[in-house]
Amino acid sequence: FKRALTLSTKNISASLNLALLYMEFYKFDDALAEVRSILKQSPRDNNAKLILAVLLVLQRKLDKAEDVLEDLYVKNKTNPVVLHNLSANALKMRDYNRALKLINRTLKFAPRYTFSIDKSIKLKEEVVLKKKAGG
Repeated sequence: FKRALTLSTKNISASLNLALLYMEFYKFDDALAEVRSILKQSPRDNNAKLILAVLLVLQRKLDKAEDVLEDLYVKNKTNPVVLHNLSANALKMRDYNRALKLINRTLKFAPRYTFSIDKSIKLKEEVVLKKKAGG
C-alpha cells in the first residue's frame, strides 16, 4: 500500500487499506494519521469516518467516537455496520438501554448480515447480563 501511495498520494483505497493494516498491528496513531489524511482529501468519505470511529473507540475516546458514529447514522439509519458500532459504543459507555435498542435495530435491518447477527447477539447477551448485575 505504501508503494501505491508513493505513486499517487491521492489513492484513497490504498490509504484506507494501509490504515486497516496499521490497526491490525495495533499502530493506532499511524492508522489515525492515515485516516485524517484521507479525510483532508475527501471529507465526506464514510469509510474513513467509520474507521476513525473505530480507532477512537480503541483509544477509549468514546464521546468523540459517538459524534462520528451519530453523523454516519444520520446519513443512513439502516446501515448495519454503523448500527452495530453505535451499539458497541453505547455498551462501552454503559448505556445499556440504548445499546439494546440499537442491537435490536441492527438485527431488524440486517437479519442476514452474519457479522451483525453474531456480534449483536453477543452484545445483547452482555447487555442483559450487565443489566441483571445492576451495572
